[in-house]
Amino acid sequence: MRAFLALELDQTIRDAYAQLYAAGRAALPRLSWVSPENLHLTLRFLGEVDAGLEPRLFDALEREAKGLEPFLAVVGEPGAFGSRQHPRALWFGFAGGERLSRLAHAVESAVRAIGLPKETRPFRSHLTVARNRRGERVDDWLEIARGCKLSGLSQNVERVTLLSSLLQRGRSPQYSPLWRLSLIHDES
Repeated sequence: MRAFLALELDQTIRDAYAQLYAAGRAALPRLSWVSPENLHLTLRFLGEVDAGLEPRLFDALEREAKGLEPFLAVVGEPGAFGSRQHPRALWFGFAGGERLSRLAHAVESAVRAIGLPKETRPFRSHLTVARNRRGERVDDWLEIARGCKLSGLSQNVERVTLLSSLLQRGRSPQYSPLWRLSLIHDES
């Protein structure tokens, strides 16, 4: 199965993003826009993994995340990976400070503990909203993004979700939650 660990986003953020999704598809139709129901923050992409790893990964993440508490995260400013005119991906920052960094580290440690390879790229907290596979010019991107009122919205981060991803040619991927691990307030 193809899977990844992620933060699911609140409906308020998805609703605000839906405005950008509509405006972006109209203005930049040749980009592959992430549908509002699929918007998430990837903590760690796993790729193709054996389904038998699910319980081991849950146990490892539960151990690594012990003591991590829920925290507030805020959608940041828009940006892009790649060149300014022809970026590979369009995104919004997602700021959760030291707590988000510690959570990402716990996720990476759990993945390594079950024998999966180390992630070679540093964790960069962002919400990917579109991919530019054809190298289109996206001159209007920042203007469109700033008009959607997504930046500044916040949510409580309370759990990590293992999502499976089913790719279908010509359609949006289908994500299915396999399990959710709650960050528990430790009162001891």
